[in-house]
Amino acid sequence: MKYESKTENDMNDSIEKIVTESEKKNLNDITTKWTRNCPKCNSEITYSCKSSYKVGTKRNSKCYSCSANFTIDKKCWNTSKTRSCPQCNVSLTYSTVGDCTSSEKKNKVCRKCCNEKRKQSILDNLNGKHTWANYNPKSLEYFDKLNIENDWNLQHALNGGEVKILNYFVDAYDKKRNIVVEYDESYHYDKQGNLKQKDVLRQQRIITHLGCKFFRYNEKAKELYEIKQS
Repeated sequence: MKYESKTENDMNDSIEKIVTESEKKNLNDITTKWTRNCPKCNSEITYSCKSSYKVGTKRNSKCYSCSANFTIDKKCWNTSKTRSCPQCNVSLTYSTVGDCTSSEKKNKVCRKCCNEKRKQSILDNLNGKHTWANYNPKSLEYFDKLNIENDWNLQHALNGGEVKILNYFVDAYDKKRNIVVEYDESYHYDKQGNLKQKDVLRQQRIITHLGCKFFRYNEKAKELYEIKQS
C-alpha cells in the first residue's frame, strides 16, 4: 500500500484554503441583512446578527418608534388620592389609587400615630404586658365568657394587655387565682393533631415557674382541658 506524502507547501495551501472559507462564511454573516417587518406599523426592522433576528421574531417585537410612543390611559392612572387617618383624622395623600385602596383596606394610620403606637408597645414590654395587634377576637370573647361562668378575672389583650411570664406572653392570666389559659388555633397542632413540641415546652416552663393551673382551649374541637403534671 502506497502512502501519499505531502510537502510543507501542500499543507500550507490546505490551511490557507480552510482559513479563506472560514473568513468567507464570517463575511457572509456580517454582510447579510436580517430584516423583518414591525407587526404594528409594518416598517422594516434590521438586525445586526441572526440571533437577534430570531429573538425578535419569537417575541414578535415592535420597532423602536412603536415601542417608545405609548400613551397612558388617564382613567387607569390618578396622580393623587387622599384618605383620612382613622385615629387623628389627618389627610393622607397617595400617588396612586392602588396605594390608597391598599392602605384603606389595612386601616393604616399616619406616621405620627404609628410612632405613638410603637412607643406604647415599648412601654408595655417594659411593664411586663403587651397588647398584640393581630389577636384573635374570638379568643377574647371566649376569655370574657370564662370570666363570667367561673367568676375568674382573666387578663388578656384588651383588658390590661397580655401578661409576660418568663419570656412568654400568655393569652390570658388570672393573677389572683394563678390560672393561665391558652387559646389554640389549628397552627398550634401538627398533622397528626398533637400539640407542637415548642408549645409543650412553653407550658411546662410556665407551670414550673408559677406553680399554676394551666388550661388549653382547642378551637377546632371546641374543648377546654387542664394540663395535669405527672
